[in-house]
Amino acid sequence: MGGQDLTDSELAKLLANYDTRAAGVERAVAQGPRAEQLLISWTLRAPSDVDFYQLRLGMADAFARWKTREAIPFLIENIDMQPGSRPNIWMKADSAVQAHFRAVNALIRIGPAAASEVMERFWTLPSSVRLHAVFVVAHVADPDSYYFLGEIIHQANLERYWAAEARRKMGRKQ
Repeated sequence: MGGQDLTDSELAKLLANYDTRAAGVERAVAQGPRAEQLLISWTLRAPSDVDFYQLRLGMADAFARWKTREAIPFLIENIDMQPGSRPNIWMKADSAVQAHFRAVNALIRIGPAAASEVMERFWTLPSSVRLHAVFVVAHVADPDSYYFLGEIIHQANLERYWAAEARRKMGRKQ
């Protein structure tokens, strides 16, 4: 596997292994458009001889390096994918959050095109991943997201108000 192009299977195995993922990303990036198109094809049909979850992490890292617009739907579908659990990740620095959630990082690196698609799909996303989506849009900081972010603030304020109102009415009954 020296300086020559990897076979598809070799690349998949490198990307799907925690210990070799970074080297796999470097090799894929070095191979250029052929490897990029291969990984795009894997978003629809991945190799069966590797751990698909781990492979997706490696693919997200490679898409981040290439800033692959064609991968945006795949990245949104996998926006909460993470290499392992990390306590209180949303209380960490922005850079830690971005490094932990690989698809989030890739979407931010892709930029306004990714933010636009995230905003378009936002209200259809499961509530469990909406924070990830807001993080992407906020960190791309495209001027077109200003009103969208205002909607998010308004929605959060309404939810907070009604939750507080219900608790007030309940008092401390338990």
